[in-house]
Amino acid sequence: MQRSDFGRQLGNWNIKENNNEDIQGPPFTHIIGSVFDVTSAYRFEINGVTMKFHPSTAFMTETRWALVSEEMKDTMANTTLPDFVVEVRPYGPGQTNQLDYLHRKMCQWMGTTDIQTQSGILFDRLGNNVYLYCRNDLPNIQAQVDAQQANLDRLPWQDYQHVYFQNLTPVGQIVYKGVQENYPNVSYIQIPLNLEPTAKHGPNMIIHCIGAVNGLSLDLSTIPLD
Repeated sequence: MQRSDFGRQLGNWNIKENNNEDIQGPPFTHIIGSVFDVTSAYRFEINGVTMKFHPSTAFMTETRWALVSEEMKDTMANTTLPDFVVEVRPYGPGQTNQLDYLHRKMCQWMGTTDIQTQSGILFDRLGNNVYLYCRNDLPNIQAQVDAQQANLDRLPWQDYQHVYFQNLTPVGQIVYKGVQENYPNVSYIQIPLNLEPTAKHGPNMIIHCIGAVNGLSLDLSTIPLD
């Protein structure tokens, strides 16, 4: 259900962008692309290891999607990564549901030599946090954040907590299963959700996204927690 709601919000935003509806006005520009769910798969190499990942939901701009061959579009191993990914931490006990695995996965999405996946979000209801990730070599991050904050009075959710891609910390090195890995071009920040154990939906929090999804505002209050 959490995956579905993130996908719904991303899909609705994408439809409005494709229809060229001026929701937020200048200085935001319209971005056209495609939204993918967990059935999509991407294969790439990072730190000398070939990975194959399924995101909870993802977005790729039309410009980059057009460069993918028709044959590759029909496979489960696209080598062109999405511009933006959302990962939702499941409640189960498996290794791939552990926070250290998912933190590493987010770093791997964004740790490629060239800029492909620009930014992403890891939603962790179990740990009561949400994590924002982005390439720290992504251009114009602060300019995008400044524009979002300047435009805030034109948006709803005036009484909500507004979260931006700012004050992120470089990941640098991580140790996973005793092996040190380097992610010099990835930064992240942990944001507490402050949810009660009995909460049914996410908090009154808006995440303002950047990069290829600049202008996307994710409303966590609609995310079901069952």
